[in-house]
Amino acid sequence: MRTYDSASLAALAAGNVKPRYLLWIEAKNRSTGETETVGLWNGDQDQSITIGGVARTYLAGGSLLDVGVLDYRAGQEIVMRTIRLSPINEAVEQVIRGYEPRLAPVQLHEVVYDLATDRITGTPQLRFDGQVDSIRLSRASAGGESGVDLVCASRSREGTRYGTGLKTQAHLGALYRYSAVKGQIEQW
Repeated sequence: MRTYDSASLAALAAGNVKPRYLLWIEAKNRSTGETETVGLWNGDQDQSITIGGVARTYLAGGSLLDVGVLDYRAGQEIVMRTIRLSPINEAVEQVIRGYEPRLAPVQLHEVVYDLATDRITGTPQLRFDGQVDSIRLSRASAGGESGVDLVCASRSREGTRYGTGLKTQAHLGALYRYSAVKGQIEQW
């Protein structure tokens, strides 16, 4: 179920609004190895938006083309979401060529954009939290559309990972403690 704050509800009641989506990616820079962040949104101008007490800069210019249908499910099911980006946007090119987007954390927020005031109203609502699973580059045939598809998996996938606590040196040392005497111990 979607929840909105009072400012967003007032704008929705006025009726002259449009949903806008904010995509936040934290990917490793291929040349420096440092984690860098990129914000993209489907608005007309770059915006600085505060989320979780931190100001984030979201780049516009047609970089975020489509987020698909936002469906909500209860439980531990891993939700896969395809987010379409523009292949000719400089920020998108930096994400797919300059950064290592595979397994990069992503967040998708929704905001209510008031067309009468040309401003974002209310606070951004988190609609998807996950990581990039794969990237698909599609080239257009004559008359078609090209695009960059980020296929993202929800945070529920974290529950399917094997615990790394069993792979520490202390655990491995205890596991292989008797490997030196293997074959020397008489079995009954």
